[in-house]
Amino acid sequence: MDKLPDDLDLVLNTTNLFSARAYRIARTYYGDNQEGYDHQYTDHNPVRLSDAVAASAAQLPKYIAFTNDDDQTKRGRWFMDGGVYDNTGLDWYLNWKSPGKLRPDGISPPEFIIVSDASPELLEWGKSWRRFSLIPLRFLGRVFAIVQEQTRRTRKDRFIERIQSNCKLSEGIIISIDQVGSDLKELQQMQDPVEQKQLQELGLPPNLVNDRVKLIRTDLDNFLKAEANLLAYHSYSLMHIYLKVFQKDTLVAGRPVYSNEPLWDIGRTPEQIQSYTDELKCCDWRVNFKRRWL
Repeated sequence: MDKLPDDLDLVLNTTNLFSARAYRIARTYYGDNQEGYDHQYTDHNPVRLSDAVAASAAQLPKYIAFTNDDDQTKRGRWFMDGGVYDNTGLDWYLNWKSPGKLRPDGISPPEFIIVSDASPELLEWGKSWRRFSLIPLRFLGRVFAIVQEQTRRTRKDRFIERIQSNCKLSEGIIISIDQVGSDLKELQQMQDPVEQKQLQELGLPPNLVNDRVKLIRTDLDNFLKAEANLLAYHSYSLMHIYLKVFQKDTLVAGRPVYSNEPLWDIGRTPEQIQSYTDELKCCDWRVNFKRRWL
C-alpha cells in the first residue's frame, strides 16, 4: 500500500471485527476512528494492495497483519466486507466535526461528494424448498445481505437530507444502479426542450436498465465486456444528467463541476442496444441463481 503513487488518494474501506467500525487502509495511514490511525507501515510486513482489496470485499473473515509486534492485539485484525458497517462509504463524511471521531493527520473535509451506489437489488427470498437446504450458510448469507441493505439505506437517507438542507459539507449527488435518467422528475420539468431531449437520450433505455443492468452482480469476479461497459456508462450518464439538473452552477476549487458536452457515448442505436442485450443473456443463470437460492 505504501508504494502507491503519491498523487493517488485511494482509501479502501473494510469492517474491523474487533472494534465494529469502518477500518480504512490507504497509502499513508490505516486504522479506524475508535482505535486511532497509524501513519507508517512496518518494513518487515508491508500490507499488499491485494490483501486490502480482499478485506474490503470479504464475505468470510480476512486476516491482515500490520506489524510483527509480539503483542497479539497489535499484530493484525480480522476484517469483513466494508458494507457490513458502511456500504456507501458515507460514514467517512457525515458528521465530520462530531466529537470522538478520530481522523488521520492532514485529512480535510471534501467540497463536493459523488456517491455511485452499485449495490444490486435485494431480491425476495425464494419460496421453494431449496431455501431450506444448507440452512446455516443460506441463513447467514441472507442476514448479511439485509445488514448491508439497511446500512446503505440509512446513510443514503442522511446524505440526501443534508443535500436538501444545503449543508455545505454534503454538497454533492448520489446515483444508484436501479435509477433511470430519463425518469428523473426534475429532468422532465426542464424548460429547454432541446437540452431536455439531449439529456434524456444520453442515458440507457429504461428497459435495458430495469431488465439487465440493475441485475448485474457487482462482486469481485470476471466481468463480460458488455457488463463492465454498461455498468460504467450507466454510472457516467447518470452522473452527467444529475450534475446538469442539480449542480450545474456549483463550483469546486473555482471550477464548475458540470461540463456541457458529455465525453463518452457507449453507442445507443437500436442495433447496439440489442447486441448488449444479447450478450447479457448468457448471464441469466446468475440472476436465476440469486432468485432461486438466495
